[in-house]
Amino acid sequence: MPFIVLSVSGPNGVNGQNGRSAAISSGSYMDGDDGEDATNPTRGKDAGDIDLFLTERDNTTGASIEFSGQYRKSEQLVYENFQETYSCETVDFFVLDAYGGSGGHGGNGGDGGYGATGHPGMDATQYSNGTNGGRGGDGGDAGAGTSGADGGKGGAITLHMRDTDSGLLLMFVKAWIPTISYSLNINGGQGGRAGQHGTPGRGGYGGRGGSSYSWTETHSYTDSRGYTQYNTTYHFNPGGFSGPSGSPGRSPTIPLYNGISGIDGNFRFLIEDSVTNDITEYHEIFDIRIQQVVIHSITGVFEPEAQIHIDTLSILNLSEMPTPRRDIRVTINNSIWIRNQEEKEHIILPQLINPHTTKKVDCNQPFTFFLKKHRVNKPGPPLRDTDTLHLTATMTGLKRELPVFDINGLNINIKYPIELTHISHMNSMVVGHVAKVIWGVENTTEVDFGSLSKNRRCIRVRLRKTSGEVSSSALRFGLQPEQEGVATIPPEQTLEKEYIFEIPLLKAGQTLQLEATLTLGEAEVFECAEFWIYLELGKINNPSIPKVVHIESFDVRVSTIYRGFPAGFYPDVLLVANHRTTRNEFLAWDNLLKQQFGLRFFVWDISQMGHFHLTRPIPTLYSTEPTTLIKDLSGKTMIILDNQFNYGDYAIKVTARDFVLKHEWLQAIHKNDNKFYVVNPKADKNACVVALDELISTPFDALRQKRFTFERVRNFTQQHLVVKTDDSSKDTELPDDASVDGEKFTIDPAILIDEVITVQIKAKIFRNIKKRMFSKATKVDKKLKKFRPHIQHLVHYQWHEMEKRSIIQTFKNRDKINKMDGGCITILPYLTTTKRRIIFAAYAWNESPAEFILMSMNIRGVIAGLGIDDHFRLLERIFVTGPINEDNETDDVGLFLTGGHRILNENELQLAEVLKRQIIYDVAVELSIICDGNNDNSSLGDAQILEMLENLRRLVWKVESLSGITNLRSKAIKEEKPLPAIPEENDDVSSYHSRESSQVQFDEYSDAVGETPRIYNDLTTRNVPDTTAAGDLGEVAETIYYIFPVRHDTPLGEWMMDALAQLYAFIKCLRAGINQSILPNRRTAKVQQQSMDLLHRIGDATIIDFVDPRSSAKLKSIHQEQSNQTSMDKEELPNSSELPIIGDEKLKRSKSMVSRLSSKPSIIGNERLERSKSMKITRSSQDESQDHIFDDDSTSSSSPISTFPISNQSNGTSIIPSPLSVASGLSFASAMTSATRMSSSSFSSSGTSASRSRILYKKLDPKRRQTIKSFKKGVKLQLQSMIQKHYKQWKKDANYNFGGVFDPSRKDLRRNAMETIFGPFESLVDNTLYGRNFEKKRDGQVGGVKNIVVTDSDYSQQRAKETNRNRNMEQMISKFLDFQNRMIKDTI
Repeated sequence: MPFIVLSVSGPNGVNGQNGRSAAISSGSYMDGDDGEDATNPTRGKDAGDIDLFLTERDNTTGASIEFSGQYRKSEQLVYENFQETYSCETVDFFVLDAYGGSGGHGGNGGDGGYGATGHPGMDATQYSNGTNGGRGGDGGDAGAGTSGADGGKGGAITLHMRDTDSGLLLMFVKAWIPTISYSLNINGGQGGRAGQHGTPGRGGYGGRGGSSYSWTETHSYTDSRGYTQYNTTYHFNPGGFSGPSGSPGRSPTIPLYNGISGIDGNFRFLIEDSVTNDITEYHEIFDIRIQQVVIHSITGVFEPEAQIHIDTLSILNLSEMPTPRRDIRVTINNSIWIRNQEEKEHIILPQLINPHTTKKVDCNQPFTFFLKKHRVNKPGPPLRDTDTLHLTATMTGLKRELPVFDINGLNINIKYPIELTHISHMNSMVVGHVAKVIWGVENTTEVDFGSLSKNRRCIRVRLRKTSGEVSSSALRFGLQPEQEGVATIPPEQTLEKEYIFEIPLLKAGQTLQLEATLTLGEAEVFECAEFWIYLELGKINNPSIPKVVHIESFDVRVSTIYRGFPAGFYPDVLLVANHRTTRNEFLAWDNLLKQQFGLRFFVWDISQMGHFHLTRPIPTLYSTEPTTLIKDLSGKTMIILDNQFNYGDYAIKVTARDFVLKHEWLQAIHKNDNKFYVVNPKADKNACVVALDELISTPFDALRQKRFTFERVRNFTQQHLVVKTDDSSKDTELPDDASVDGEKFTIDPAILIDEVITVQIKAKIFRNIKKRMFSKATKVDKKLKKFRPHIQHLVHYQWHEMEKRSIIQTFKNRDKINKMDGGCITILPYLTTTKRRIIFAAYAWNESPAEFILMSMNIRGVIAGLGIDDHFRLLERIFVTGPINEDNETDDVGLFLTGGHRILNENELQLAEVLKRQIIYDVAVELSIICDGNNDNSSLGDAQILEMLENLRRLVWKVESLSGITNLRSKAIKEEKPLPAIPEENDDVSSYHSRESSQVQFDEYSDAVGETPRIYNDLTTRNVPDTTAAGDLGEVAETIYYIFPVRHDTPLGEWMMDALAQLYAFIKCLRAGINQSILPNRRTAKVQQQSMDLLHRIGDATIIDFVDPRSSAKLKSIHQEQSNQTSMDKEELPNSSELPIIGDEKLKRSKSMVSRLSSKPSIIGNERLERSKSMKITRSSQDESQDHIFDDDSTSSSSPISTFPISNQSNGTSIIPSPLSVASGLSFASAMTSATRMSSSSFSSSGTSASRSRILYKKLDPKRRQTIKSFKKGVKLQLQSMIQKHYKQWKKDANYNFGGVFDPSRKDLRRNAMETIFGPFESLVDNTLYGRNFEKKRDGQVGGVKNIVVTDSDYSQQRAKETNRNRNMEQMISKFLDFQNRMIKDTI
């Protein structure tokens, strides 16, 4: 920044010189020299004076400033003349310096010298003493410092000018904010800084004293006996003392001061009035600011392309000086929206605006600007923007701006005068629906618009289909015939072209409501159509040509209405979708579930149905009574798309989980055997875990039916938790203090979910009731973990503070004190922790949802959400039948029956591996959780453990029911009452009811039942018999099973062998590290033993020549003893009288089916259709007899079940020898193999799966039978090898060295086994402990349950929160349904 300086400042004073310090004395006994005094500084010189006359010279090259006058320099008495001219174009500002010189700084005094050391004393001799040392020399005095000198005075600056040239003062201003800073320096000089006195010298040390002297003298003499004797004398002369030290030097006592700053000078501006020639003195420059700006738009609104007029300006002069008698030009600054007309648009301010006066300036001449153009090309909110109008004041001639003229500016809100209001529409429509579309056009100004208005700016509205899969010809749109405010109502039309109409007049502030109808013709489900509504307004300069000022959009997704199921349709999966589910996403789910998995699914669209309540009544087309989802979905899996979508009229952002009634989910999980798989594109693992915890702590105890009350924790533990359920034939003895609603105690989650247990705790004197209640609640928690490890509980406790009372318990008050209620513990069973029922996809993805659906991570989650029926169905599809679809209507069953096997492709191999991992995971989680507490010597009953092992029992049940190995039950077994049958996932009462009222959802309303929607498999619509392995849906057409004992070296055999091997190895790792001989853990031992027996039964029912890999010679003898007691001849196949009684049609059908499958396969057509119609399930009293399928060469698989009475180990009446201890090496196989078979026969024969037709051994192809007969024993060794392989690999991965001596508790081994099995499911979060607490899997411990213990106040807060949530949800749903009823006008 160039500037010019004229200086008359005073010179600075001279600093005082520092005094020299004295030299160190070197002579003895010399005083130190004194330090030298500092010299005095000199005073700063006074500044001179400047007296100049300023004149502005304007020319073509720009303004210049002429200086003329005189100045006097410092210390001069004579003024010198000054005459110079400078161009204002090249100089930013001028600097005039007249400041006083600074005073000199004071000097520092010199330091005094040190005194010399005194002379030393003389040492003592034999003849004299030592002398003292001399005195040290005195230190020198310090030199004196000097004070600082005063600063010089500032000078005087006087500037003369005429009022026409006072604008030149702008050249002497450096800054305007925060205050005006001038380039005129008249400050007085700074005073000099004071110096410092010197440091006095230290006195010299005294001289050293002389040393002492000592000696001895020896004399000899002759004693009286004539001997010479010696006499020694010791002598000592003392030395001298050290001399005294010298005195230190003296310091000056004169105080020192800083110099005084000089007096500031002054400047003044002498302004001569060019009219009166009067001269006025000022001490500040003029300072004008804008106080107010008044503007208006010619269109009535500040819209793009509008011309804005500035009407008036209010100018305030804040200073003592009036403005110059010269023009000040005001212009408009350009900005984001504002476009100035450059030189064309400006005004000139009035001259000589008086001090502290506001001047209103009317803009008589045009002073306008334009707002820039704006193009609306996409939907969105109406234009809302803000810009700031800034004006600039410029002094003419100098062309210097006044920087603070318009600091704040004027804010301008920019918008169009008319805009569209909210569009009310249905974002989910069914084919055939006629729905309303309601919106408005609002005039937000005070000006009328339209072709009939004064400005004649037309208003036009256009609607166009912009994108989407729905054909434009399938969409019809039109305004209501009675619509008002429209010039001409166009007729309803298809949207192959735009729908256009005009609004002739829209008055100021008016909103015109528009209502139209949208009709949806033929379209595929989840296709979409997006619509844009254009609002156009005539241009400002050409009112008849419309311009787009606002665009709003809405879209419609084709949906389907759930109206129940027709007879013959039995879906497997419910897909919970919403308005944001795309057609590609739906097709991806269809491809995965139907094409790849062979499952049937249907859709529940929340955006169409309005809710996701499982118990809310739903009208059905097939019954006069409404149905519910929970009734229709017994045992089904629900896949929930949990993405965010718009809901209702004002597009509230919601997800599917916002519609969940949590108590309904818990009821569905435990009583309806439903599974939920939640998919969220923005999944977060922690958020999923929190969601599960919130679900578990849902307060709905008021809905529970069974209530128990106990007076103490001991009663609850001993009489409720430890109730034996081994012998179900005996009634359970109820505790004396228990109030029960007529129900027997159980550990079944489906029954426990209805329990509310309260334990009353009495108050104790001198005991803090709060701490006591917490202690009791913790104790209850431990007992629940011990006896109910498979159920998670919520335990909340409350207490009552005890009143003060007499410490002495008298006869009168004793009963009152004992009966006083101190608190209450409430126990609520909630969620199973051993079975996967709620699965979250706890990972986010970058791919589109359609791509994610077919990814392995999602496939793993879907399979995790399916039941074991669907798992076996997939297994059969992979290994036996192969896919059956429209392109391939045959299957590979014939190949399987002839001893061959399918060649699996890569996808099928991966799917089979996922299924294997899933089944292993389910069993491993169950085992780990039930085996909780290695140090807790729990003694659960055998039947209790067997009942808890539900996943493993379901697996055994499914394998045995498909293989036909346990269909024979002897009369002796019938006489026993084994464990109650646990109904399979689709075989409970509610499922039968749902099958009777099975219905299907339709895409349109109709009085008669038409075709099923296209989203379902065509095989279903033709009632083709189900060829899957599940067969548990209760359909009219009976299913033929193809999974039965196979060779171990086939793909299916290898799959089953590896699954068994991993489970055996896992159980081995689970038991590793427990010292059985010292403290055997009975719970873990029993779980291990019963689990291995159940696994043995899987192999026994599936793999040819399978034998228990844990068997020993003693165990074999026990088996032989059992075999000898049977009355059935294993060498013979059962005759016709031993087979289940079936109708002639069923027998003929079985024969024909085998014949057909053994020959060349035929295409499925009318023959299969007719056959399916004739297939009827025939039940008889002999359904419980067993048909032998294989001969004796299949040893264990064809071994019969004992016909003599067998009881569980707990009743002590078994004929089989009692099992030895775990430490002895013989497991429970001797007793539990038969016991578990017996109990399994009850649940494997229940339901419809036990009496279905199977292909008998005699009916097999001869080659197949020869293969089975000629199979050599060896599966046992192979399975043992596979178990050891897995076990050794897990040990190797656990870094086992020296036989695991560094891991005696085998934590590393268990940890590695768990990581191997649970690792693939890290991307999922589920309700099991290992599905939520991943850290638990890494500590090498087994699972267990984590109950929730809270105070009653916390529980009450949760209850209030949940109640409020449900209330708000119900209000939201009610508003939506009302809105839907208003918007759906008709159905075509």
